[in-house]
Amino acid sequence: MEAVHDSPAWRDERNARLARWVGDANAVAWLLDLWDAYEVVDDLVDRDKPVSETDVFRMLWELAVDAPANPFFLKHHRELLPVMRLGINHWIDSVVLEKDGTDRSLRFSYVLRGAYMSITQTVIEITRGRDAMRATSREIIEFFGSETYEDYASKIRAANNAKAA
Repeated sequence: MEAVHDSPAWRDERNARLARWVGDANAVAWLLDLWDAYEVVDDLVDRDKPVSETDVFRMLWELAVDAPANPFFLKHHRELLPVMRLGINHWIDSVVLEKDGTDRSLRFSYVLRGAYMSITQTVIEITRGRDAMRATSREIIEFFGSETYEDYASKIRAANNAKAA
């Protein structure tokens, strides 16, 4: 049975896969810090989960201290920053498109919100090479992209309707 997305069991599975895919403990730690901070920002923007002061302080520390001081990031920041820049830009576009709510906008949003997977693929290319990135690319997409478009669109439409009511 597959673990529910973002449950403790899912996170354990994610971490085990990352260790296997990436093969560098500092790179995995950097990804986890980055994703944790991104999740807090996403929750603040979407307002779909409560965000505590502790969450915000942890996010600030991860983004301002841990992630930029990570040895993997320090060594490879020139390769990572352009991918991060595009990933963040795609996520911002995704949020804007969600608010539009048309089927066309939601389809673009659904695709753009998955751009964060490129960061993982780039990390694997850096740590293990292009062949390893290609060998794991589909597994990464299938593991992280478990939500169908239909489920995503239904959730966003319900949220948009609730805000309009």
